[in-house]
Amino acid sequence: MKRSSILPIFIIGMLSAFGLTACHEDTSETDYFLIELDKLTDKVKVGTTLNDIAESVRVIPVETSDSVLFGSLSIVGATDTHILAYNISNSAMYQYVCMIDKEDGSVHIFLNKYGQGPGEYSSMSNVFMESDTVVSLYSDNKYMRYNLQGKYLGSVSTDSINAYARLPDGNYYVTQPYTSPAPYRTAVYDENGQLIRNGIPNDRPAAEYGFRVIGKELPVYNDRLFYREFYGDTLYQVTTEADKPYIVLRLGALKLPPELITAYQQLVNPSNNHIRFVTVYVASHYCFLVFIYNQDYYYSIWDMDNGELVYANNTAHLSTDESAGTTTKRPSATIPVTVNNVELNAWPMYCDNNTIYCIINPTNVLKLYPNAPEDTNPMILEVKLK
Repeated sequence: MKRSSILPIFIIGMLSAFGLTACHEDTSETDYFLIELDKLTDKVKVGTTLNDIAESVRVIPVETSDSVLFGSLSIVGATDTHILAYNISNSAMYQYVCMIDKEDGSVHIFLNKYGQGPGEYSSMSNVFMESDTVVSLYSDNKYMRYNLQGKYLGSVSTDSINAYARLPDGNYYVTQPYTSPAPYRTAVYDENGQLIRNGIPNDRPAAEYGFRVIGKELPVYNDRLFYREFYGDTLYQVTTEADKPYIVLRLGALKLPPELITAYQQLVNPSNNHIRFVTVYVASHYCFLVFIYNQDYYYSIWDMDNGELVYANNTAHLSTDESAGTTTKRPSATIPVTVNNVELNAWPMYCDNNTIYCIINPTNVLKLYPNAPEDTNPMILEVKLK
């Protein structure tokens, strides 16, 4: 990931200008990758392993010590030498952001500022690398910005925006809250907050967008910014000039109707036989895609150069919560990968050009390294794709 630093003043000028001028760019071009997702709901299984599409697979150890114990590790960025990650915990006071050395796995915690004072956060979510030198996190209805030494750089209120990201050319892509009455959902601004163009029209009732999703709509893959509306069928590649369809999902009769999107209890109801919770990752020329249908998790990998379905599996195993007396399905169909003659399963957590990073949970760490301490931290699997 190679993006230069950001000028924070760009937000100031955009809040009042959002959606008032310029025209929506034409996105009628058909140069996109079409996935007929509704056909994957049959009991299809296409076998391969992650090793088959990888140039190299290696484990990055993660330091385990009394001062560095992860409840759950989330990868949110990568540089040439380090991985940016944060500790997910039920208690905000134990949440922190760190850099993990790619060679020796040493952990440098540079952001651990739980509190109510200036530059402190009371909660932490949606951590992302705004640039090579700036990390942002969501807390108390604003994005708080820090450099990689933990210095507080200011904040961006989400009263008038939903999410933002810096484009490779230095301009900014900004999205509106789903409940906004503004005529456009997205827009591009320069670093001084001047509107360059409006993007996707806000031409549907707010109720059709469902509940608000912070930040997840703005992933960066292969140094390119992408955008997908909540439960939208199209993943757009965003540039200063246009929003161009990049991947289009064909859902057919399995498309989720708007009335179910707005009712969360119906959305997760076991009798809801629609495609739900689609997540897309892009790395190299591969598309990694997972969704839920009929309470099963469906995993697939597509080669976007030739349209080939490389991997597909929809098996799930049952997990029983004895205290509640309920049985639920948990995903188990992530792609197999062999590491040091040990077979594991993996799925991308973060993509950076032709490299994906996956989490190896502590149970599998002990399979790989039987002499590791029982309270070992998770480790990271780095996979460079062909």
